[in-house]
Amino acid sequence: LDAFGVLLLRVARSICMVRASTVMEAERTAIGFSVEVGSEATVEELDLGLGALSVACRECAEEVKILRDPEIAARYLTASGHLRADYRKKKCPKETPS
Repeated sequence: LDAFGVLLLRVARSICMVRASTVMEAERTAIGFSVEVGSEATVEELDLGLGALSVACRECAEEVKILRDPEIAARYLTASGHLRADYRKKKCPKETPS
């Protein structure tokens, strides 16, 4: 998983009705959130689903901007336990001591 996938899964786990989703088209993969409602969903069910999607998007909007930086994304993966620190050292530039 990349950092965006980990973030979406974390947010989806915390919000009722929301799932992390992927759509693959040709050579691109889009990631995002989805909710599942029945074909005869009521107005209330649609309202709840759209509200849940809105909350999910707001929950991770700033993080998505920040995770575009590869170094920060690697640190996020390491901190979340999805990337070993020794792998990060091989792939990311060395840090300069403060």
